[in-house]
Amino acid sequence: MAISNTTVRFFIYAWGEDGEPDIVECDEVTFLAHPGTITYERHTVRENGVAQVCLTVEPECDYPHAEGVRL
Repeated sequence: MAISNTTVRFFIYAWGEDGEPDIVECDEVTFLAHPGTITYERHTVRENGVAQVCLTVEPECDYPHAEGVRL
C-alpha cells in the first residue's frame, strides 16, 4: 500500500518571546517570502504515526519576530 497523502509543514527561524531564535511553524506564503537555506526532513508512518515532510528555512536576512509569523 502506497501513501499518497503526505502533509507538508513549513517552518522558519524567528525571534521568540525570550529574545532567542526559535523555529516556528508558518504558512507557505511566509515560508516562500524568506530566502535562505532550506532543510528537509521526512517523517514516515512507522516513525511517529504520520506521513509528513517538514521544510525549514533559515533566512539570510534578519529573523522575523515569532508573533508576526502567519500560521
